[in-house]
Amino acid sequence: MQHQNGNGKRAYRLISADSHVTEPGDLWTSRVDPKFRDRVPRMERLENGDAWIMEGVPRPIAFGFTVCAGNKPEDMRDWMFTEEMRAGGWDPKVRCQELDQDGVDAEVLFPTGPGRRWWPTRTPSCTTP
Repeated sequence: MQHQNGNGKRAYRLISADSHVTEPGDLWTSRVDPKFRDRVPRMERLENGDAWIMEGVPRPIAFGFTVCAGNKPEDMRDWMFTEEMRAGGWDPKVRCQELDQDGVDAEVLFPTGPGRRWWPTRTPSCTTP
């Protein structure tokens, strides 16, 4: 949403200071040496929904509440499948449409899932260059 003030400059009315992106499920597996693919964070489809699987983390990390912005309260839940998530989490064009719909002019983006966590790997060569 673009608001112009009297001097032609953009006037920001609402800035989200705590927005999150949804990282692609292959963010690490597609970029790491193949011998470490089973050790890095990865998305897996489970019975209740999609979740991050991370070495050293005892339980899968469900997506639901990290991708619920813009959903109606009755549609918010911890477990869901990727195709049920709002595409604005990973598609910039859709995200801009959702921002306009919500009346948000700008946002500060943070990672979601594993992007904001350190995970305890047992393999030192997986974490050091």
